[in-house]
Amino acid sequence: MNLPDFNLDEEIFIDSNIFCYHFDSNSEYQQTCTEFLKRVERKEVKGIISDIVIDEVVYVLLIQKGSELLATDKIKKIKQAIKEEKAIANKCYEMAYNFYDYLEILRLAGVKIIEVDFDMAKSSLDIGKQECLLPHDAINVTICKTFGIKNIATTDTDLEKIDFLRIWKP
Repeated sequence: MNLPDFNLDEEIFIDSNIFCYHFDSNSEYQQTCTEFLKRVERKEVKGIISDIVIDEVVYVLLIQKGSELLATDKIKKIKQAIKEEKAIANKCYEMAYNFYDYLEILRLAGVKIIEVDFDMAKSSLDIGKQECLLPHDAINVTICKTFGIKNIATTDTDLEKIDFLRIWKP
């Protein structure tokens, strides 16, 4: 299903890649993701995220900015520069601060942020093993299952095999 067509009066889990595309001016999905998030800001869409999504987006934003600054796609080199070079770390973390500022806007618009606890994380192992998912995907599915969320905004094709989820792609 196409993300711009989402008009249900139901909650939708927003996967990390939607935020990453929103912040990535080189992405073919930036405009669609930005328009979707504007609808969330206007309270036209009931968004849900998790602390795991936040962590994942911050990591990606740091790496993207580091890649841009260092003109490399070598993750090890980028991580090393963030850890050792104050100027690089400061510029990379500016992206994280921008994201948190944006999250505050979304929280004021009613976006719920679910905190993943030990029991939820542990139960996600069963879903991960059963559905052959990576850990963050398994946690996202567990959150959706636990809270009765039937919709997810994502480009992650691995989630298409989850029968109770409707996938909304940019």
